[in-house]
Amino acid sequence: MIGGGPGKGLKKSKPEPVYPRINIDLDTLPEAKKWKVGTSYKVETELKMVGLRIGRYDNTAEFEIRKIGAEDMGEPAEEETAEGEE
Repeated sequence: MIGGGPGKGLKKSKPEPVYPRINIDLDTLPEAKKWKVGTSYKVETELKMVGLRIGRYDNTAEFEIRKIGAEDMGEPAEEETAEGEE
């Protein structure tokens, strides 16, 4: 067989984690206007849990955002800064 057979030489990759996404109106979090896409930021929230679904196909919690604010006024999270920068 050419290439040593099925699956030979192929690397198994770890699946990428799937993170939940949220959309926040810029009137609610105006600091985000100055942020760069692809950079991580720390945002503090106060949430009120308003729903819970646990079942065969749906395992989710539903929240209402009561307060939201940016930590460090839009500075990137530490893990996103380039190595060696201080």
